[in-house]
Amino acid sequence: MAGRCGSASRWVARRAARSRVGGAGRGAPGHAGAGRHLSTAEQLDALRAGELDVGLLRERPSGPEFDALLVVRERLGVLLAADQAAELTGPDGIALDALGALQWVGFPRSGSPAWYDELTAILRGHGLDLGPEAPQGRR
Repeated sequence: MAGRCGSASRWVARRAARSRVGGAGRGAPGHAGAGRHLSTAEQLDALRAGELDVGLLRERPSGPEFDALLVVRERLGVLLAADQAAELTGPDGIALDALGALQWVGFPRSGSPAWYDELTAILRGHGLDLGPEAPQGRR
């Protein structure tokens, strides 16, 4: 039996492979898996179409159509030039509001609407001006 798994993040896919999802078929002859890198929206479409058996999403889909469980927690970070990081870092790391004067490079909302809305709401709540949405087709 072959399994097909989608993931919006290669890091999440690697972590999940070492956790509950990856261990599900261990030691079971005839079980194999193949991974695909897809956005959350693409994974949900592929699950609905029967093209994926498992999706690794950053959001829990609403409604009774899918079942979901937590397989890994993903810590978020920010990428900065070393000189900016040294300037902005305080005793507890870098506060979100300290990033307010910097330009944010994001991802298009269409790839993961709920995740985009949650993340941008948090950033805006800390005074960040996110500018225009990223163009379609950019990941």
